[in-house]
Amino acid sequence: MTPANPGARRLVRPTTTVLTRRGLLGGAAGLLALSACGNEATKPSTKTASSLKPDGDLNLFTYADYVPKKVLSGFEETYGVKVNQTYFSTGEEMIAKLVAKQPFDIAFAPSERIHRMVQAGLLQRVDHDAMKNYDEVLPAFHTPPYNPGDDAANKEIAPYVGAPYATGGVGLAWRKDRVTKMTGSFNDLWDATEADGHIYLWDDLVITMQMTLVHLGIKPSEATQDDLDQAAESIRGIRAKLGGFSGVDTQMIQNGQAWLTPAYAGDMFLVLSSVSDPDNWGFQMNKESALFNADNMVVPATSEHPGTALTFIDYILRPDVMKKVVNYIGYPIPTTTGMATYQKLTQAYPWLAFDDALFEQPDQWITPIPDDEFAMWQKAWAKAKLD
Repeated sequence: MTPANPGARRLVRPTTTVLTRRGLLGGAAGLLALSACGNEATKPSTKTASSLKPDGDLNLFTYADYVPKKVLSGFEETYGVKVNQTYFSTGEEMIAKLVAKQPFDIAFAPSERIHRMVQAGLLQRVDHDAMKNYDEVLPAFHTPPYNPGDDAANKEIAPYVGAPYATGGVGLAWRKDRVTKMTGSFNDLWDATEADGHIYLWDDLVITMQMTLVHLGIKPSEATQDDLDQAAESIRGIRAKLGGFSGVDTQMIQNGQAWLTPAYAGDMFLVLSSVSDPDNWGFQMNKESALFNADNMVVPATSEHPGTALTFIDYILRPDVMKKVVNYIGYPIPTTTGMATYQKLTQAYPWLAFDDALFEQPDQWITPIPDDEFAMWQKAWAKAKLD
């Protein structure tokens, strides 16, 4: 929308650590499984989910507590089917199960993995014209903007993306009583001397390296080995300022160790809804890039009930249902109702709001790493973390 193993997705328990599954989207998880799948003779599936008529119970492959229970029970009651949930904790686990041809009807696929998943034949097409509520999806996502600068890839994945789900942007969070000179830029991670010893970077190859590249003025989609080495040296240059590398979650914010750290906007909203001192925390999206990624409802090629799967996607897009989903998960979903609900949800924290036009700008999205370049990204990341 990765990572550490965050566990449960529900984020609003004030007495527990805030655990997020958004971190599962941005990192290297799933790349190895897809690479292994790519070694076989695979090609995009020609299957298409094209009927809104339920054809069996729904086998839902999802993060724990990611779809509201009331939404699932409402679907069961409306269509006379049962929803069987199976949970995954990482993108790698999800992809590995699809590679193993497990017969799930709906899965949640991260935006930076979808092109490879399509090419590996893991997903089937979705007939958007057969859906009643597809017009709710923002026009910018009819051909999803998930592959910056690669229009051909975006057109290829469009028929395989049932509909977008949670969308996250990576910004910076800081303690106002400790850090006073923020400038709206990722540069603040390198320049904020007030937070020395309490700055945390995510222990995540993709997001942290891409954050560093845009800080240096380098487009991740155009990064060479020299550029990646420069990014590694930039990270090494602030190692003495760091408290360390953290999971892609909000644990360091909640326990007070982090004074300055990356955070997902949606996570910060939920943190501020639960902590005792919300006014002491600031959050900014950064001028270089929002580093968006997104989960998407997809129909695996092995689905045994594609009619029920398509019906479920269409049901989630219903305005009354979408409102319940966004109010529950606290993330923007790029549909007309999803965005309106998110703006209302975050009106107490206007800095969490953003212009929908950002979605249409390629540089605002995390760049998928091609298989043939992954090794050089790994090499640079290892250098960045070398003691």
